[in-house]
Amino acid sequence: MSTETPTTPDDPAAEGWDAQATIEDIDVVVAPWGREITLKGASWGSGMRILQVRIREKRRFTDIDLDEATVRHLIGTMQGWLDGKPQD
Repeated sequence: MSTETPTTPDDPAAEGWDAQATIEDIDVVVAPWGREITLKGASWGSGMRILQVRIREKRRFTDIDLDEATVRHLIGTMQGWLDGKPQD
């Protein structure tokens, strides 16, 4: 795992906080149909954390930044799907 500390002055999340984020590689998942999902954690000195998700489909990339509440909701929804139950 590697970490990097980019400066992101145009990042709205950085306004009023440290503009320095620490990025940590979490995992790379090889998904069906030639897709690859990369997960990285970004954290700021203020305590704010974001999960960065990149989905690669051949030469196309989709990037999504998720806050902790959204990640918790997705975990519950996915676990419900695995267990065969719909999630509210």
